[in-house]
Formats: sequence, C-alpha cells, structure tokens
Amino acid sequence: MPSAKLIQRGIDGEKIHVATNGVDLSNFAMQAKDPELLRELGLEGKFVAGYVGTHGLAHALETLLDAAAMLKQTAEAQDVRILFLGDGARKTELVTNAKERGLDNVLFLDSVPKAQVVRYWSLLDVSVIHLRKTELFGSVIPSKLFECMGWAFRCCMVLRVESAKIVERERVARFLSQKMRGNWSLA
Repeated sequence: MPSAKLIQRGIDGEKIHVATNGVDLSNFAMQAKDPELLRELGLEGKFVAGYVGTHGLAHALETLLDAAAMLKQTAEAQDVRILFLGDGARKTELVTNAKERGLDNVLFLDSVPKAQVVRYWSLLDVSVIHLRKTELFGSVIPSKLFECMGWAFRCCMVLRVESAKIVERERVARFLSQKMRGNWSLA
C-alpha cells in the first residue's frame, strides 16, 4: 500500500490522500465489433486478445509474444490472434521479435486518434493488462483497468498488483500467473 510506505518514511498519515484513476462513463459506450475493421485486419471469425496502450519498458509485452508462440503450437488455438495497438520505446523490438519467431498470430497496429480507439476496442474479446513483475509496480493501478471497467469489458491481468483489490471486489478480470516460464494457468 503506497500510503503505508510513505508513513514508514516519516510522512504524517493525516497529510496523505490517495486518488485513484477513473473514467468519465459518458465517453464509454460498448459497441458491436466493427465489421469493416474486422475484414480489413483479417480478424473475421477470430478470437482476439488485445493490448491497447504504450509499448514501454514497464509493460513486459514480450510475455504476450511467448503466449502467442504457445498458442501457435496449440491446435485448438489456431483462430486466436493477439492484437497490439499503440507505440512506445519497445515497439520496434517487439515487432522484430515477432517476425523472427514467425508469429503470424500477432498483429501490431500503430496508434490511432483517440476518437478511433473505440473501433479497435470493439474487436477485442479480451483485453490484456500487463506490467513487469517488480516491487516498484506492486502498488501500481494500471489505468487500462478503469477503461476496461468503463466499457464493461473482459480483461486478464498477468500479475497481481494493488489493483487486485478493485478487480476482486468488482469481479472484472481473471488473473493469470506464470508458475514457470511457459506454464500459464488461471490463478
């Protein structure tokens, strides 16, 4: 808990107030899958898991490439695609990694204007929320969680962070844990 750490550092607890992220629900209206975009991206009839956001150092998105490699080898998962929408410091490396591994079940898209993002969210069957597993992120509440909740959208979180309390209380996500590399299970 962030406030407990601040108190341990000598900050007066009466001076600490935590304001979590949120969303303006008037900006969030779930819509049916965009048929034109499904066709354009070759996603018709596919189950689409997606990551929408910054492809940065904090997100450990190579984990999703590992998942894509496992899915590619699974007969029952041939219609699963992983969509990445956005840009960031690690995007070029991730695209190169996916190409080198022959991951044709992964689709990278560049950022789009904010008004268009809802079209891409509509394509997803599940949203993936992911952060690197470090002590630093133990108290982080990813903003994507609130967007998913605003859209009443299914999401998976790959590690438990401070947001676990919100997720469990609202029952809005399933947790995945990696017990050993390559051995994923619902927690």
